[in-house]
Amino acid sequence: MNDQIFDQQLQYYRTDLATHLKALQDISIAVGNKELTDWVSELRMRTTDPFMFVVVGEVKAGKSSFINALLSRDICKVAPDPCTDTVQQIVYGEKESTHVLNEHLKKITLPIDILKELAIVDTPGTNNVTIKEHQEITEHFIPHSDLIIFVFPCINPYQESAWKFLSYIHQEWHKKVIFILQQADLLAASPEGLNINLNNVVREAQKRGIDNPRTFCVSAKDELAGQTDKSGFHLIRAYIQENITGSNAVVLKLHNGVKTALHILEQLQKGLQTRQGQLEADQAFRLEVKQLLVQREQHSINEVDRVINYTLEGYHKVAKDLEQEMSEELGLFSLLGRTIKNLPLINKLSNTKSFNEWLEDFKNRLQKELTHVLQERLNSGIFDVAHNVQQMVAQIELKIQVTQKNPLINNDTVFTHIAEKRNGILGELKEYFNIFVKNDGKHMQPMTDNNPLWNIVAVLATGGGVTAVGGILATLSQGIWLDVTGGLVVALGLVVVGGGAQWSKHQVITEYNENIQRTSEELKRRIHEHLRPYIQNLKFDVDKHFLKFDAYLANEAKDIAQLTTQQQQTQQALEVLKNRLQNDYPNLALE
Repeated sequence: MNDQIFDQQLQYYRTDLATHLKALQDISIAVGNKELTDWVSELRMRTTDPFMFVVVGEVKAGKSSFINALLSRDICKVAPDPCTDTVQQIVYGEKESTHVLNEHLKKITLPIDILKELAIVDTPGTNNVTIKEHQEITEHFIPHSDLIIFVFPCINPYQESAWKFLSYIHQEWHKKVIFILQQADLLAASPEGLNINLNNVVREAQKRGIDNPRTFCVSAKDELAGQTDKSGFHLIRAYIQENITGSNAVVLKLHNGVKTALHILEQLQKGLQTRQGQLEADQAFRLEVKQLLVQREQHSINEVDRVINYTLEGYHKVAKDLEQEMSEELGLFSLLGRTIKNLPLINKLSNTKSFNEWLEDFKNRLQKELTHVLQERLNSGIFDVAHNVQQMVAQIELKIQVTQKNPLINNDTVFTHIAEKRNGILGELKEYFNIFVKNDGKHMQPMTDNNPLWNIVAVLATGGGVTAVGGILATLSQGIWLDVTGGLVVALGLVVVGGGAQWSKHQVITEYNENIQRTSEELKRRIHEHLRPYIQNLKFDVDKHFLKFDAYLANEAKDIAQLTTQQQQTQQALEVLKNRLQNDYPNLALE
């Protein structure tokens, strides 16, 4: 094999690639995906490693025999039963040794010159499903490989698991692949059959997007037996010498590093696009919630105005009915009649209440009926306000459920941690609103001690009744100067008294109505005072629970913008490096 040739231009390219891979590593760290960061870190370290072959294929395809024949050494175990039960990394070393790295991976060092420029990875069969870790480790080596050697048994190159794995290798990582039909000695007597299988392998590879698949028919048995003229391995070695060893290996290594880095950046770009789409969907959802809050707040304020009008309407109706009774009772003949009927001689024969007794009864009924109508109408009106609030919260909860269901970002593998963070925040929001709806449903019963809306009813209704009665009684006390304690009204003073009673009645009714009006205004003010802050505080409380989500959206917008800029700059730089490599080495099979 030729010695490595490192010219100044290749050293420049290697330095350039190292710079871009450092930028890619910084991006992966910023992304916060440990697996991605590990991939890029290993890619950086492997840029100066020997060219790496990864040999794959199904169990008993002849992979281990192929490696033994290629290296002219019995390195990999060969037996009738499946032998390769671990991934074996074969590299150059001054002494032959085997290091067991773990139960699924071992490293073999050999003093073979070709291994100074090549490293070979022997893998278990693609259909060895008994140990899941085998495939995981194999897939871990694939991203960092420089050439995939796919080995098929020449008598049956149609194994399903092998072709599925090929699709993964090519579609996921766009790795350079060559195809080996091993055990060609088994079809030595049937060259037509070998050609048919070879052509079928070419067609299957082309179906999977490999335009010009390179295929080789070899016999490890013949090679190890010294029959090198018919083993086919001279063609493999010629391919390696022409395309891989010496400075070619460095160029291919650089090119593969660029391709792998670009592939990672393409995956990152797709992830960022998905993440941006998710951000825009989440921003639209948040805007909908804000608009809903504004609409529902206005609707609730309108409901408060309706509650006020509805409540005062009932309040005035009761006050008007009681005004009619008071007007009748304060009439001259009604007053005189009660006075006369309560004289000592007549009272024994009459059950008529004295004016003081009627006044006490009137006061109690006034308090009771006004409080009752306030309580009844406030209950009904506030129930509508509460129902409006419950509808708003239920709508928000539904929007959260829709937003949380089938999120775009959950399908992305690069930003799984962002998806988990987002789901956690939405889960907290959903839980809060779910509890709110359940509790609010329980509290939608009149006059409970749990819901602040219903506590308002008791305060306003009782307070309104007391205010009205207090003002009216003060009016009655000041306006009625007649002797209504049971004394005899003399006929001589009847005209004067009568005139004074009528004047006092007018004064009492006027001041009664004025007090009712003042009480109405006070009620209106107090209902506004109690209900509007409740609605505003509710909106504030909803917004408060969205603070974490709002912070997440702000951070997402900033992070996506920064990562997108870094990703685009690094991708453009790597594309330039890739084109320069292709222009400077046009005769090398880089693709």
